[in-house]
Amino acid sequence: MIGQRLSHFKITAKLGEGGMGEVYRAEDTKLGREVAIKVLPEIVAGDSERLARFEREAKVLASLNHPNIAGIYEVGKDNGVHFIVMELVDGEDLADRLARAPAELEEALPIALQITTALEAAHQSGIVHRDLKPANVKVTPSGEVKVLDFGLAKAWEGAPVADGSLSKSPTLTAQMTQAGTILGTAGYLSPEQARGRPVDKRTDIFSFGCILYEMLTGLRPFAGETTADSIGATLHKDPDWGRLPYDLPPTIHLLLRRCLAKQRKQRLQDIGDARLEIEDVDRADGASTLLLASADHSAPPSQRHVPKLLLGLLAVVTTISVFIAGWSLYAPRADRTVTHLTISLPIGYEITSAPAISPDGRLVAYTARHDADQSGLFVRALDEYIPRLLVSTKQPISPFFSPDGRHLGFFDDGQLWRVDVDGGAPTAVADSPLPFGGTWGPAGNIVFTPNLNSGLYRIKASGGVLEQVTVPDAAAAGYAHVWPHYDDHGDSLIFTIWGPGEKSTARLSIESLRWKKIGVGPSHARLVGATHLLQSDQDGGLRAVLFDANDAQIASEPISVLPRPIHYTYALFRPWYDVSADGNLIYVPTSGFKHRLTWITRESGEAEGILEDEASEIALSPDGGKVLYTSRGSLWMYDLVRNTKTRIESQPMIFTPEWSPDGDRIYFSANRSGDWDLYTKAVADTSPATRLLERPHGQHVSGIGKDGTIVFWDTPPEANPRLWVIPLGEQPRLFLDSEVGASRGRFSPRGDLLAYTVASPLQSHAEVFLVSYPQRTPRVQVSSDGGQEPVWSPDGRKLFYRKGDDILSVSVTTDDGLHVGIPRLELHDLSIAKTWANYRISPDGKRFLVLQRDPNAVPRQINVILNWRRELDERMAGM
Repeated sequence: MIGQRLSHFKITAKLGEGGMGEVYRAEDTKLGREVAIKVLPEIVAGDSERLARFEREAKVLASLNHPNIAGIYEVGKDNGVHFIVMELVDGEDLADRLARAPAELEEALPIALQITTALEAAHQSGIVHRDLKPANVKVTPSGEVKVLDFGLAKAWEGAPVADGSLSKSPTLTAQMTQAGTILGTAGYLSPEQARGRPVDKRTDIFSFGCILYEMLTGLRPFAGETTADSIGATLHKDPDWGRLPYDLPPTIHLLLRRCLAKQRKQRLQDIGDARLEIEDVDRADGASTLLLASADHSAPPSQRHVPKLLLGLLAVVTTISVFIAGWSLYAPRADRTVTHLTISLPIGYEITSAPAISPDGRLVAYTARHDADQSGLFVRALDEYIPRLLVSTKQPISPFFSPDGRHLGFFDDGQLWRVDVDGGAPTAVADSPLPFGGTWGPAGNIVFTPNLNSGLYRIKASGGVLEQVTVPDAAAAGYAHVWPHYDDHGDSLIFTIWGPGEKSTARLSIESLRWKKIGVGPSHARLVGATHLLQSDQDGGLRAVLFDANDAQIASEPISVLPRPIHYTYALFRPWYDVSADGNLIYVPTSGFKHRLTWITRESGEAEGILEDEASEIALSPDGGKVLYTSRGSLWMYDLVRNTKTRIESQPMIFTPEWSPDGDRIYFSANRSGDWDLYTKAVADTSPATRLLERPHGQHVSGIGKDGTIVFWDTPPEANPRLWVIPLGEQPRLFLDSEVGASRGRFSPRGDLLAYTVASPLQSHAEVFLVSYPQRTPRVQVSSDGGQEPVWSPDGRKLFYRKGDDILSVSVTTDDGLHVGIPRLELHDLSIAKTWANYRISPDGKRFLVLQRDPNAVPRQINVILNWRRELDERMAGM
């Protein structure tokens, strides 16, 4: 068309083309100016209804008048060619600029700021861009930003794909999906666009986050080899936060996370807030300098990009001034006062296990995660703003410091590890399949509980031979010795005994390796100094008693010293607190363990709340009319028709209930004699349940076959869990051994297949597998990137599993061998309770019954009380 005329516009050059038509430079012969002309594609020009809609939208867009928005002058037609006349913007589009290299912060923020002002003006006029991407952003030679094609994605609804390039890919439309209309560009569209759902201004906010991330890293946050891959990444994956610059201001990192939240309700609600955050960075000389002061500027350039989770937690800021904390830490002891502060995590992060404080009270170690697949071990100095990421793995838990505070022990992936607080690769020390705490003594020994029934073991921190220190006997010595902790002098340690129906505290002499019970009731007790013993109380706080170290006995009645409720590890009964030798206290507060039993429709995601209680595991009856659940160790039955609940087993320590296929009997695991054994009773029977199986180690029922075969798993000391079956009328037999590490087995409705989880059930990363029964072959992996808790559809054609807060499914066929399909997302972001057996499917297959956690009860902060020992001494002085 070069040299041709469209009305009074003379075409002088071609500027480009894409799914929204060809773009030309033209001369406006009437007004003597240069313009850009976009020729409409035939799919728009040839459709009268679409053309009319386009013209109406163009009139609305022409009303926008903003220096950062490329204006629309008119819509015209000449010789059958429909076109739109726009402001001609000289300069380079942002896509071409970023193809060379990422932008430095000093370049990226001014561009981002101008994009936000353009979006803010459009949103105030009720206009959403819908297709914001670097190719639609131009930067003039003077540095002025112009956003192009504002709102044209809506006007162009229905345009086809022109080429396969992701960077220049056109608007995606209904021709590409049967799920609904998708308007946007792969790699920059929001999750709601990808699902074909209605959009609003928060869609532009998501796309803006994609652009800002790409400016800072040179990479698209949701890149893929194909359009489908890119959309899949948008829906199911997080950006690689480790690619962000190491010195990125924490406020900008937090802004990125809020813009790129997949759920709209968790996303930044107004682009004007983003503008304010960016402007504050430009203005904040003092604050920004302080926040960046502790970054390692001495590191070589190759190390100035840190792993994923650290950048998310750079935004952690205490609720009081760091100077107060620093003064309180380092001031002379006589001048120290009790000082309270809080370490808060960003939105979307949660603490995953009990934190630890160094003996000198200066460092806090904690584990945190942003999703189910990636967690981190962090160290935070109390006189600094920014934490340091030490380990980024599957699920590090239960950190503890060495006496000099220079090293940390922790557990992850079935092993005990150690790592230097100054950084470096962690070193494996010993196997620990199901750990229950550890402590580091002054002689370089670590005492820990490697497995539930194992007792305490000792090993050199550098590795070596394991030495058993205590032996549970399922009677007076209890069935588990857990949560050991050295005293300040290192000549003894305190640990917790779990016995039938009770917990108690014991003191172990390191020299003689003899121990003595010193009290009944508390969990995870701690010695503070030589005279104060801390215990958890029934209300979730802390109580203290005077302790006679010479006779190793309690010398006073307990008094409350911290009435606030403390978060604890569900089912493991460990309160999340720690005290330094210097007298600083840290704890994770909680708002309780209320869980909500909810029906969620598979098709629409519609939720209907049923019951709120401190429920844990659930089991839906075969007819869908009743649900079993455990709460505080007792077993309850809730009638979903009559809305009534009944306690059917009141003895403590009950887990993993299951129904018989006919709904007449129930099965569960309980600890009533020192080991977890299997019990059963008829539903109509009001007498206590009878023991079905008594064996060493923990047994946990997980499924009942159609012929009455029971499948359960056990937890032998120093080994992975194993799957067993009890065919009707026969003795138990091993089905899958500890080399596989199988648990949570569930029979298919026909009973010819068995699905199970591979990994310890307390680890976040696991996979679901499937085998034929009873042959055990073939063995097929079901989940592809983590999964647990398999549940069958009523017809046996689908197998569901849980991954974090999502429920996925695969098709299962056995016509010509055992085959499973590609995992498909069923329901997303359900806030599923962090327990076992936390969802079931209705008999008609249309709804899930889900045990959901209270989102407000997720642990996201650590409370710190500096010099708490002074407060404790004052409380104990009168005793």
